Amino acid sequence: MASISPELESVKSHLDVHVTDEHINQACTASGHTWRNRKLTPAVTIKLFVLQILHKNVSCRELRHFTNIVFSSVAFCNARKRLPLDVVKKLCESVTASVRQQVNAATGCALWCGHRTWMVDGTGVSMPDTPSLKNAFGLAGGVKDGCGFPVAHMLFLMDITSGFINGFTVDPCNTSDQTKVGSLLGSLKPNDVLVADRGFSSFAHFALLLQGQLHGLCRRHQKLIDPGKKKNTKTMMQRIKRLGRCDNLVELRKPRQKPKWMRREDWEPLQETILLR
Repeated sequence: MASISPELESVKSHLDVHVTDEHINQACTASGHTWRNRKLTPAVTIKLFVLQILHKNVSCRELRHFTNIVFSSVAFCNARKRLPLDVVKKLCESVTASVRQQVNAATGCALWCGHRTWMVDGTGVSMPDTPSLKNAFGLAGGVKDGCGFPVAHMLFLMDITSGFINGFTVDPCNTSDQTKVGSLLGSLKPNDVLVADRGFSSFAHFALLLQGQLHGLCRRHQKLIDPGKKKNTKTMMQRIKRLGRCDNLVELRKPRQKPKWMRREDWEPLQETILLR
């Protein structure tokens, strides 16, 4: 049976090949982060952090056994705190671009039908129960104060070719995926394909994709009644042409009310109709 263990061992043994000092230093420079030449530089700190995760999130004290560097747990935690979140975002972009080039060189093609293909999805991340984190991110729905841990909502943009994360957002737990997807679309190029779940099947999201000259692929939302089965006026969707079995060309009309998460100056200029297949 295929296993991910051999690949993880390869990454552990050749971490410098996948995450280079050059990648990390460039990410720091692009983010405006400065540092002093000390033992735990940004490059050393990030590599230690990656090793900690690859070894099943071992303690900081145990992490010292996997490297020749001598450091205290407090020094390592402080070094991680000094790293801005933007450095990690920039590093994800540069590493994913580098891996994509390697895949293209090895296989001769990193495209699907001539398109770069991406996937977007959200998840929740539990954090330590501290007052500052609880105030910043809040608790999951239905959890009484004092009974649960703070939860952050994260939205990831992933490169389907390599499986690497190209970008992400971190927000309070009650944040909707659609409210933040627009901030991730800026890293895509015209003619790219974005694959998502039915939660992104809305007029606002399709309009954002069209503004960036992007293609979107997602399941039809449950509130969008199949126009081939039932006359649909409630959801503002109308069939224009039947192309085949379960295959229709439909027109989605702009709702009267804008989404709560979208600014009026961004909503009003959007086109009145969108043609979807």
